[in-house]
Amino acid sequence: MNRARFTFLVICAASVTAFAAFSPSAVSIDLRFVGASEAYKAIEDRLGADAASAIRGIDLRHNALSVDSGHPQAPRVREFLASFDRRPAQVMVHAVVTRSIPGEGATTNIELQITSIPAQQ
Repeated sequence: MNRARFTFLVICAASVTAFAAFSPSAVSIDLRFVGASEAYKAIEDRLGADAASAIRGIDLRHNALSVDSGHPQAPRVREFLASFDRRPAQVMVHAVVTRSIPGEGATTNIELQITSIPAQQ
């Protein structure tokens, strides 16, 4: 009886090992500047349904996409995500507001200086 159980256990272990060896693996891609749902939607819109099928899952908690590394579109999806997940451009605004009230002629002056800060990786 024990030998039958051992044989059954060995067969099950071999089956699980073989299944794991042939199933494609997934690579998690962490996103820094865009949301995982937004990135998935952009893949669908810009690369098409075939490329979107390379996504195995969306992890909202960690803001990551799981990409099937065995999918033919996986390299294209990884390249797209690398270019899509960029820090947005920023703007610095320096404002000076002055108000003078000599007598009854009150005046207000506003000076604005807007500086564009280049986007970085």
